[in-house]
Amino acid sequence: SSTWLQVSVEQVRNSAGYLVLTLYPDDPARFLKPMGSLYVVRFPARAGVTQACLFVPNPGVYGLALYH
Repeated sequence: SSTWLQVSVEQVRNSAGYLVLTLYPDDPARFLKPMGSLYVVRFPARAGVTQACLFVPNPGVYGLALYH
């Protein structure tokens, strides 16, 4: 697939560590469940606004979980 999702995270408190984005399919039974995600992306945190681009398998509906 050539489908990508641009993500902007605002109000990042500091540049320590990473922001971690977990992509889930459109299936509530799999959201936040062990082995339920499609994949996990980690990118360096940047104070203020952190931006990232991540691949999605196809156009559609997905769930995202984010933590710093």
